[in-house]
Amino acid sequence: EDGLNSWTVLRARLLAEFRSRLTTADVHRLLSADVKQRNETLLQYLYRMRELAMQGGVSDDSLIDYVICGIPDAVVNKSILYGATSIPEFKVKLELYDRMCERRNDESRNAPPAPAHNGPVEIRCYNCGDRGHQSRECP
Repeated sequence: EDGLNSWTVLRARLLAEFRSRLTTADVHRLLSADVKQRNETLLQYLYRMRELAMQGGVSDDSLIDYVICGIPDAVVNKSILYGATSIPEFKVKLELYDRMCERRNDESRNAPPAPAHNGPVEIRCYNCGDRGHQSRECP
Protein backbone atom coordinates (compact mmCIF):
# COMPACT_ATOMS: atom_id res chain seq x y z
CA GLU A 1 0.00 0.00 0.00
CA ASP A 2 1.22 3.48 -0.76
CA GLY A 3 2.37 5.78 1.98
CA LEU A 4 3.85 3.15 4.33
CA ASN A 5 7.30 4.67 4.42
CA SER A 6 7.82 4.97 8.17
CA TRP A 7 7.24 2.98 11.31
CA THR A 8 4.87 5.56 12.80
CA VAL A 9 2.59 5.49 9.75
CA LEU A 10 2.55 1.67 9.70
CA ARG A 11 1.91 1.52 13.44
CA ALA A 12 -0.96 4.02 13.23
CA ARG A 13 -2.62 2.11 10.39
CA LEU A 14 -2.23 -1.25 12.14
CA LEU A 15 -3.71 0.15 15.34
CA ALA A 16 -6.61 1.67 13.42
CA GLU A 17 -7.26 -1.63 11.64
CA PHE A 18 -6.94 -4.07 14.55
CA ARG A 19 -7.81 -1.95 17.59
CA SER A 20 -10.30 -3.47 20.00
CA ARG A 21 -13.76 -2.07 19.46
CA LEU A 22 -14.75 -2.13 23.15
CA THR A 23 -16.49 0.88 24.59
CA THR A 24 -15.87 2.08 28.14
CA ALA A 25 -19.28 0.71 29.12
CA ASP A 26 -18.35 -2.70 27.68
CA VAL A 27 -15.14 -2.73 29.69
CA HIS A 28 -16.99 -1.83 32.90
CA ARG A 29 -19.53 -4.60 32.24
CA LEU A 30 -16.77 -7.14 31.66
CA LEU A 31 -14.88 -6.06 34.77
CA SER A 32 -17.95 -6.29 36.99
CA ALA A 33 -18.83 -9.76 35.69
CA ASP A 34 -15.32 -11.21 36.00
CA VAL A 35 -14.36 -13.32 39.02
CA LYS A 36 -11.10 -14.88 40.16
CA GLN A 37 -10.67 -18.42 38.90
CA ARG A 38 -9.67 -21.22 41.29
CA ASN A 39 -6.47 -21.98 39.39
CA GLU A 40 -5.12 -18.42 39.24
CA THR A 41 -3.22 -16.50 41.87
CA LEU A 42 -4.38 -13.15 43.15
CA LEU A 43 -1.63 -11.35 41.22
CA GLN A 44 -2.53 -13.18 38.00
CA TYR A 45 -6.14 -12.12 38.51
CA LEU A 46 -5.07 -8.51 39.13
CA TYR A 47 -2.93 -8.45 35.97
CA ARG A 48 -5.74 -9.97 33.87
CA MET A 49 -8.20 -7.40 35.18
CA ARG A 50 -5.68 -4.59 34.70
CA GLU A 51 -5.14 -5.56 31.07
CA LEU A 52 -8.88 -5.43 30.50
CA ALA A 53 -9.21 -2.11 32.37
CA MET A 54 -6.52 -0.51 30.21
CA GLN A 55 -8.71 -1.03 27.13
CA GLY A 56 -11.35 1.28 28.56
CA GLY A 57 -9.34 3.81 30.49
CA VAL A 58 -10.64 2.60 33.87
CA SER A 59 -9.08 4.37 36.87
CA ASP A 60 -6.93 2.48 39.38
CA ASP A 61 -9.50 3.06 42.15
CA SER A 62 -12.26 1.48 40.06
CA LEU A 63 -10.00 -1.39 39.04
CA ILE A 64 -9.18 -2.10 42.69
CA ASP A 65 -12.89 -2.19 43.53
CA TYR A 66 -13.62 -4.56 40.64
CA VAL A 67 -10.80 -6.88 41.71
CA ILE A 68 -11.99 -6.97 45.33
CA CYS A 69 -15.57 -7.70 44.25
CA GLY A 70 -14.35 -10.53 42.01
CA ILE A 71 -12.60 -12.40 44.82
CA PRO A 72 -14.96 -15.13 46.09
CA ASP A 73 -14.75 -14.65 49.86
CA ALA A 74 -16.73 -13.01 52.65
CA VAL A 75 -16.58 -9.22 52.81
CA VAL A 76 -15.21 -9.44 56.35
CA ASN A 77 -12.22 -11.45 55.14
CA LYS A 78 -11.61 -9.06 52.22
CA SER A 79 -11.72 -5.96 54.42
CA ILE A 80 -7.90 -5.93 54.56
CA LEU A 81 -7.90 -5.10 50.82
CA TYR A 82 -9.84 -1.85 51.09
CA GLY A 83 -8.09 1.48 51.41
CA ALA A 84 -5.40 1.00 48.77
CA THR A 85 -5.07 4.06 46.54
CA SER A 86 -2.47 2.76 44.08
CA ILE A 87 -1.72 -0.53 42.34
CA PRO A 88 1.65 -1.07 44.15
CA GLU A 89 -0.07 -0.51 47.51
CA PHE A 90 -2.87 -2.88 46.46
CA LYS A 91 -0.32 -5.57 45.53
CA VAL A 92 1.09 -5.42 49.07
CA LYS A 93 -2.43 -5.78 50.49
CA LEU A 94 -3.10 -8.73 48.16
CA GLU A 95 0.02 -10.48 49.46
CA LEU A 96 -1.11 -9.92 53.06
CA TYR A 97 -4.58 -11.21 52.22
CA ASP A 98 -3.08 -14.29 50.52
CA ARG A 99 -0.99 -15.08 53.62
CA MET A 100 -4.04 -14.58 55.82
CA CYS A 101 -6.04 -17.04 53.70
CA GLU A 102 -3.23 -19.61 53.81
CA ARG A 103 -3.06 -19.30 57.60
CA ARG A 104 -6.84 -19.65 57.87
CA ASN A 105 -6.77 -22.76 55.66
CA ASP A 106 -3.91 -24.29 57.67
CA GLU A 107 -5.79 -23.73 60.92
CA SER A 108 -8.94 -25.36 59.57
CA ARG A 109 -6.95 -28.36 58.29
CA ASN A 110 -5.12 -28.80 61.60
CA ALA A 111 -8.18 -28.31 63.80
CA PRO A 112 -9.17 -31.41 65.75
CA PRO A 113 -12.34 -33.06 64.53
CA ALA A 114 -15.51 -32.30 66.42
CA PRO A 115 -16.26 -34.92 69.07
CA ALA A 116 -18.77 -37.49 67.98
CA HIS A 117 -21.73 -38.29 70.21
CA ASN A 118 -22.03 -42.05 70.04
CA GLY A 119 -24.34 -42.70 72.96
CA PRO A 120 -27.39 -41.05 74.40
CA VAL A 121 -26.92 -37.52 75.68
CA GLU A 122 -27.08 -37.22 79.48
CA ILE A 123 -29.51 -34.56 80.61
CA ARG A 124 -28.62 -32.49 83.67
CA CYS A 125 -30.94 -30.30 85.71
CA TYR A 126 -29.82 -26.70 86.07
CA ASN A 127 -31.78 -26.30 89.33
CA CYS A 128 -30.43 -29.13 91.44
CA GLY A 129 -27.56 -30.44 89.31
CA ASP A 130 -28.85 -34.02 89.27
CA ARG A 131 -28.82 -36.07 86.11
CA GLY A 132 -31.77 -37.63 84.39
CA HIS A 133 -34.21 -34.72 84.36
CA GLN A 134 -34.51 -31.10 83.21
CA SER A 135 -35.14 -28.08 85.41
CA ARG A 136 -38.80 -27.82 84.36
CA GLU A 137 -39.29 -31.37 85.71
CA CYS A 138 -37.28 -30.76 88.89
CA PRO A 139 -38.98 -32.18 92.03
